[in-house]
Amino acid sequence: MRALAVVALLLLAGCQKSFDERYEEAQKKMTSQAASIDQELATKASEAAMGEAAASEAVVVATAAANPTHSPSPLRRQGPN
Repeated sequence: MRALAVVALLLLAGCQKSFDERYEEAQKKMTSQAASIDQELATKASEAAMGEAAASEAVVVATAAANPTHSPSPLRRQGPN
């Protein structure tokens, strides 16, 4: 009976994946997840930058519309000269 238990344990131990195989699988999974997270962050950063640029442009246009004599150009002289 003991021999049967030992044989069963050896068979079960032989069926398990080695440490290297488990490590490689975990590494592939984490690398894939990291790439997915990086892509998501890059997309959100790009969308945020586009939104900020549009908002900045809207402020310039609104300022120009509110004060047609004022030019938003930094090259134009300000004040009486």
